Amino acid sequence: MTVSKQIADRLAFCGLDQEMRNQLAAFLPTLERALPPVIDAFYANIARWPQLAQMFGSKEAMRRAGDLQSSHWLKLFSGRFDDEYVEAVRQIGLVHSRIGLDPQWYIGGYAFILRHVFELVGKSAGKSLVGGQAVRATRLCSAINMAVSIDMDLAISGYIVQNKATYDAKLTALAGDFETKVGSLVGKLATASNELEGTARSMTDTSQQANERAMTVAAAAEEARAGDQPVASAAAQLSASIQMIAQQVAESG
Repeated sequence: MTVSKQIADRLAFCGLDQEMRNQLAAFLPTLERALPPVIDAFYANIARWPQLAQMFGSKEAMRRAGDLQSSHWLKLFSGRFDDEYVEAVRQIGLVHSRIGLDPQWYIGGYAFILRHVFELVGKSAGKSLVGGQAVRATRLCSAINMAVSIDMDLAISGYIVQNKATYDAKLTALAGDFETKVGSLVGKLATASNELEGTARSMTDTSQQANERAMTVAAAAEEARAGDQPVASAAAQLSASIQMIAQQVAESG
């Protein structure tokens, strides 16, 4: 049996020593005989809560869950807090996290079953608890309380690990989706910017061509005006000559 240092430290911190673990193991046969009706009562109680019952989907699924829970309680009372036990608790936490079971219901389930277990301890000890018998019953109850606390601690740690992994996966997916959408938008903006820049260059070229054409027309008009001046001067001189000849003709007559 291999017990990791992490679990050994937890056992030592709680004070769950080897003697108490032996008491759990000694109580195991009594628990095994009494456990089936306790588990049945537990799942009958779950059936009264629709938000919990719907997580199982069917009575057969609930029955399988009951078998697994019975197996786990027997494993817990074996007193062997080894790696196999730790892995079993971890899997319980992961499964409950995946199906969306809130830890409050998980802890409430422990409280329901523990009440029956402590009642079983009292019945097993007899009506009169005196001397060493009372001490043994008290130490057994303490051992049960410590063992269950460690069990809940490990299972809820599994919750935390699984929830963090799920949360991180969602963040990664959101980041990837955001990057894809933003990348597509940036690409479209870059294309639009290039098209706008091309249009601006085309308009600039057209404006320059129009300006050059306007300058050409202005120069041609200037040349035309300059060509009209000699013609006007010659016409004026011809008119003056005609008037002079007319005057001379009149004087000679």
